[in-house]
Amino acid sequence: MKNKNKKASLPVRRATIFGLVLVALGLLALYFRIYKSHLHPQLILFIYSIPANSAISLFSHEVALIDYGSHQPVYLSTLTATLGTIVAGFLDWHIFVPLLNWEKAAAYRRYRLYKYCIDHFKKAPFIVILVTGFTPIPFFPFKFLAFSMKYPLRKYLAALILARAPRYYLLAWLGSNLSIPGWVLITVFLAIFIPALWEQVDGMRRSRLGKEKL
Repeated sequence: MKNKNKKASLPVRRATIFGLVLVALGLLALYFRIYKSHLHPQLILFIYSIPANSAISLFSHEVALIDYGSHQPVYLSTLTATLGTIVAGFLDWHIFVPLLNWEKAAAYRRYRLYKYCIDHFKKAPFIVILVTGFTPIPFFPFKFLAFSMKYPLRKYLAALILARAPRYYLLAWLGSNLSIPGWVLITVFLAIFIPALWEQVDGMRRSRLGKEKL
């Protein structure tokens, strides 16, 4: 019985571990960036780009690309961030497709809003991912739709690359052409990171309380 429960909860446990590893990876990359480690700057950007571009992220890729554009080659930074995003997309797909198609987590499929969104999303998923991945439109809901319908990994990664690479270039180019003070970038980063971290912690607390009630 215990083994069956463990197997049943495997998608949740994998997603939880994945989330914790991403947070640790992002903080590690920030440490290397702040304290001028001996690692190559592009390697640090690659490491940071994985948690910064995961489906559920606490970290801002925008701030990182603007920062790197001010002191690193724009094209190289674009390439590095894109490679990190490919890794993030690959991992996301293998974590969230099983989770969102897990029988116990599939109650969301009954909601009218989901049915409405997925029906429209299925008409042109590649284009939707491409547009929302490039523009400032919140990207996670559309990743959710792609994962929930098991959109093919290769097509998902292709749309991700075509959407994100131009976006990264524009952000890095912006950093290279505008003299944005470091304190402004830090302030923006914290303004994004702290609320996101609080939301995650609060979500975990509410989830734990819900389990205790059961």
